[in-house]
Amino acid sequence: MLDWARAKGFRDSEAPMLLVMRGLPRQQKKPKHHATMPYPEIPQFLVSLRKRSSVGRLALEFLILTAARSGEMRGATWNEIDLAKKLWTVPAERMKAGNTHVVPLSRSAINVLRRAKQFRSPRSDLIFPGQVSRRQMSDMTLLKILRDKGEDFTVHGFRSSFRDWVAEKLTIQER
Repeated sequence: MLDWARAKGFRDSEAPMLLVMRGLPRQQKKPKHHATMPYPEIPQFLVSLRKRSSVGRLALEFLILTAARSGEMRGATWNEIDLAKKLWTVPAERMKAGNTHVVPLSRSAINVLRRAKQFRSPRSDLIFPGQVSRRQMSDMTLLKILRDKGEDFTVHGFRSSFRDWVAEKLTIQER
């Protein structure tokens, strides 16, 4: 509109775009959706994942079973796990929202932890250590497992799969 006004002689300068842009409301970014495995396919995927044992495969299975973000899972340490209470307590400094998060552990998740003990390093308390035992596993390790299996889904997409399952299968009653 301001360019038209200048072209017609109603304005003698160009549109002050920086000021115009500041005056307009911010445009919402379109959400980026992660490629998600449909939740009915996940049990069969887990069966195929268990055919070989590695730290990366155990880490991916644990991530799926706990619906955790990959950074939370990759940084998980043995001292965060309470097997007696079947809880994983993720400290606030490792959480995206900055709050301590307590994750209830299913029997399957506890089974993953028991299998992960064979990979435990005396040099690190990490549950799923990387190639250098004192460092976290790379996020690319998890993605490579999916690519090697011919899957085009993202690791983070398993959180969406979990959300889809909850929305379709669980009924939450309001008080």
